[in-house]
Amino acid sequence: MKYHNSRWHLTKSERMSDKTLRHIIELERSELTPIDETNYHLFYFDGEFGNDQNDGKTSDTAKKTLNEAMRIIKEVSKVKLLFKRGTTFEGNFEIKDYWASEEYPLIIDAYGNGARYPKFIGNQSVIHIMGSNVRVFNIEVTGVTATRGIHITPITTGALKNVVIANCYVHDINFNWDHKKDSYYKDPDTIELEKVCPEYEEDGVTKGRYHYRWNGGIIAHNEIGPSWFENVWFINNIIKNVARTGLTLYNKWTDKPGVGYGYNKWVGYHFENDITTGLGYFVSKNIYCIDNYVETVGGDGIVMSSANNVLMRGNICYYANYLGRKGYWNGGIWVYNVSNCLFEYNEAAYTYKRHGSEDAQGFDIDNACQNVLMRYNYAHHNEGGGLLCCNLKTGFVLRDEKGEVILNDGTETIIKETGRWFNNYIYKNYFRNNGIPTDSYRSAFLTIAREVTYSTFKNNIVVLSPEIHAQSIINTEDMQTHSYELDFVNNVFYASKKTGATFTIPMMHTSRFQNNKYHLIDSIDSEQSGEKLITLQEFIGNLIDIPNRDIFDRHNKAQENLKNFMSYISKGGFIS
Repeated sequence: MKYHNSRWHLTKSERMSDKTLRHIIELERSELTPIDETNYHLFYFDGEFGNDQNDGKTSDTAKKTLNEAMRIIKEVSKVKLLFKRGTTFEGNFEIKDYWASEEYPLIIDAYGNGARYPKFIGNQSVIHIMGSNVRVFNIEVTGVTATRGIHITPITTGALKNVVIANCYVHDINFNWDHKKDSYYKDPDTIELEKVCPEYEEDGVTKGRYHYRWNGGIIAHNEIGPSWFENVWFINNIIKNVARTGLTLYNKWTDKPGVGYGYNKWVGYHFENDITTGLGYFVSKNIYCIDNYVETVGGDGIVMSSANNVLMRGNICYYANYLGRKGYWNGGIWVYNVSNCLFEYNEAAYTYKRHGSEDAQGFDIDNACQNVLMRYNYAHHNEGGGLLCCNLKTGFVLRDEKGEVILNDGTETIIKETGRWFNNYIYKNYFRNNGIPTDSYRSAFLTIAREVTYSTFKNNIVVLSPEIHAQSIINTEDMQTHSYELDFVNNVFYASKKTGATFTIPMMHTSRFQNNKYHLIDSIDSEQSGEKLITLQEFIGNLIDIPNRDIFDRHNKAQENLKNFMSYISKGGFIS
């Protein structure tokens, strides 16, 4: 990188190449490797009629308790545990000190007919995975006093690898819901947040069950290290009524400019890492988040962070930030500090911005992101706006390559540097009726916060809410810095009536608006062409109403909507 007046500039070789773009697109071809279960040892568990004195080798001789399951995985290799649908297992399932390999992972699954799942009820971390090579399928996980439903965390240094969580139903975790009405239909202004998920201060420090970001539904994060995650899959899970976060993977060993916290010792972009000293940057790799459905979560919906090669595909999030409050910044579906990410076919809707909470956009490409291809996504009715693109300047202690602190007159040197947010491509997404009438700065399309650079916004369509007067279509925040080298090309900005909508972009420098289309909105383009717009009703009319039934009906219909959307835009998109 070249530096000039504290602003860094991409060299020609650092721009996103066709090769990089092809690599990102190839992520959608990623498939989970099947397992040959021929030589597996099967053990059956029946929470109602099982008996731990049985051998567990058939459904008629099933064992009963999680304690017995934990004993077996420590003593037997090539194990598949099967839990009977419709029965309940109480206690915490700790998955550690077991034998497994990439070829023969530990498998946990369901058997039987009738009910959808076997149910695990616990506290703290209901299912706690503390090692590599584990696959969990078709389990219901709950616990009002629990802090995490399914928790994945390393207990040694190095990579935690090859974990799959698929087709699970995680609900009512750290979320004390005592109302008769389903939270999906109850406005958060009518509930007492502290009763559902409390927060408090002690000696001036904010504490409580809501405060900790890594409480929630399915949580992968690391404390011990240096450590990171590799080849982790989250597929087709349903998550409801959890706090604070629905689904996340977060790596605490990746501090660098723009990140601002972490246990590693940053010494520069040129130095990858040294696991023996904790020097460098221990990035996670190959993270797949596919077809998950999240609704009414206390804070963030789905967040993947601090990783290279990330696939975010086909996820749906409704009513994120349901328990949001002053001093918290939450959103629907977003990425943070990632590179080489394919973010496609996701839907984020109805994210709340209540009780003094901030952000509340549907999507977010957050701090220090680069090489993100965001395409074919749908954001609507998010009170904080459609999309947030933001970045930070953070401080870190200057060290030499041995990790020693560099002193200046006996004092450690603190360097402040902006994260490198660049080479992101936002293409053919649909933003509809985002914002809130009580705050016109909540943008219909895009909020840019701080130094967001060298990226393209192309062929997106933005439909404004007719209920919001003088709404910002694009809004730049933070008057202390600015974004630059952004291209807005061939987008559609559509209003059904004149509302005085504006582009509020005083901090956007050296950026270009070309060949965009405007309907009842004043143009700010430097160039325009006469291409014809498609009829918006062509797509909007294909959406089906989400049924007023249970979460499984909503999940199925929401996925059907999303498939219709995927089919539509893959045939050419919004502009003909």
